[in-house]
Amino acid sequence: RDNKGHALRADDSKATLEGDTINKNGENGLEASASSITAVTCQITNNGASAVHATNRARVTLVGSKVTGHPRDAIVLDMSSVDLQDSEIKRITTLAGSLRLTGRSPSPEPSSPSTAVWESTSPTRVPM
Repeated sequence: RDNKGHALRADDSKATLEGDTINKNGENGLEASASSITAVTCQITNNGASAVHATNRARVTLVGSKVTGHPRDAIVLDMSSVDLQDSEIKRITTLAGSLRLTGRSPSPEPSSPSTAVWESTSPTRVPM
């Protein structure tokens, strides 16, 4: 918290976080390149850039996590993938990669399950 760089930077590595709060860092909350990051029940909020920036075939999995309050896109993917399970995310951009959403839909019927798989090969913003 409150550092001027990334909260966690993984290069060709693997990281697992559980129940952590990642907020108010100067750059991205999680920065991954050719790495795997799993965050379970984490709060990733109000970082200086994005919550997650994944490049070079990185794989990020967020389970039961909340991602809000970033000045840029919440999650940015470039040739990478993200798997979101029962997480609250405000905005995602993918330059090339894949996005998988699983969990409960925000419909009036709170028990409605929703699963979506989305892939892109051009710059796209996912409406959230």
